[in-house]
Amino acid sequence: MHFPVPAYKEGKLALSPDMVALILRAILDSDAQPVYIHCLSGIEVVGAVIICLRKLENLPQGFALSEFLRFSAGKSVEPEFADLFKAFDPSVVAAPAKCQADDAQG
Repeated sequence: MHFPVPAYKEGKLALSPDMVALILRAILDSDAQPVYIHCLSGIEVVGAVIICLRKLENLPQGFALSEFLRFSAGKSVEPEFADLFKAFDPSVVAAPAKCQADDAQG
């Protein structure tokens, strides 16, 4: 599956809570396992998704953001990432929804 998300530009994370929920539903779909997750620009988009996955796992924001820092190759946590964590509602991931991803497998 392919989820086109524009690369992070300083001060602009083009990833909505709804898009994160869509991506997490796909990642957590047992029929789609195993899953390889990557982004073309580096760390930010995948990091933002994993920050929200940690919220889904009931981990605190401080843990999720410090984990991002550990794996971010020296990047800092921009305010947009904390804002996304706060705005993301984990309950929407459990809601049944057909995955709308661009099925460009390969």
